[in-house]
Amino acid sequence: MGDSSRDPSLVQNLKGHKKTINALRYLPNQRDLLSCSDDHNLMLWNVSTKDARSFKFSGHTQQVTDLDYTSSRNLIASCSYDKTVRIWEPTVKGSCTQFIAHFSPVRTISLSPTDQQMVTGSNDKSIKLWNLPKKKFLNSFTGHNNWILCARYSIDGKYIVSSADDKTIKVWDPATKECVLTISNAKSSALKLSMHPNGTSIAAAMASGSVRVYDIRTKKLQQHYILHNKANDVCWHPMGKHMLSCGDDGSIKVLDALEGRPIYTLNDLANQFH
Repeated sequence: MGDSSRDPSLVQNLKGHKKTINALRYLPNQRDLLSCSDDHNLMLWNVSTKDARSFKFSGHTQQVTDLDYTSSRNLIASCSYDKTVRIWEPTVKGSCTQFIAHFSPVRTISLSPTDQQMVTGSNDKSIKLWNLPKKKFLNSFTGHNNWILCARYSIDGKYIVSSADDKTIKVWDPATKECVLTISNAKSSALKLSMHPNGTSIAAAMASGSVRVYDIRTKKLQQHYILHNKANDVCWHPMGKHMLSCGDDGSIKVLDALEGRPIYTLNDLANQFH
């Protein structure tokens, strides 16, 4: 029998948003947590204290769909259905700058590991690359033929991975602006993507409810988990041995990627583990 004291348990219950939460990010200090919501706001939570002190950042006029942060310049980037990208200072005042990024709602945003570039994706079917310090448009990646659902940098910055409502996943080389790999999913679209820390595989949260892991080198499906009614997000643990997924069934699944199986189901209501 394993050590039950190491099993996951609920530590804090954070309340502040009034509508659906669309994205979460831990800051590098592992003390502060960022969230964004359909209520048009971002919140910064200090989860190192029992009362989880929070700050609310308001400015977007429609739902905030995604966010990211810079580790070196201490800035927060967010995107929204209001077609804008905002760059925030994570201070009490929460001042920001904004610019129109696309002609349609912006669904996804990701910052390069160097914090010098930013990639955004939109319902206008385009993925755009930006110079972050100058907030200047650099280039578009074209090839998807429907709404862009997710775009993410790899940890080493060598690739950008994207998914769209055309049921494809694409891997881009930001240096050459070329698509180096296309993965087709005949029955479902990938709502969110997460690249393995070593850059060799992509985890995809599928609208069909499954989580799929694709090997970039062999261009083949590596693992397939049936987990939710709809899988809303997936992410790799920094060590690359485990994944987390969440779904519209209200559960979070912890997956052992080495053994290829789910090991926990976290459910705040039932608090039951598999």
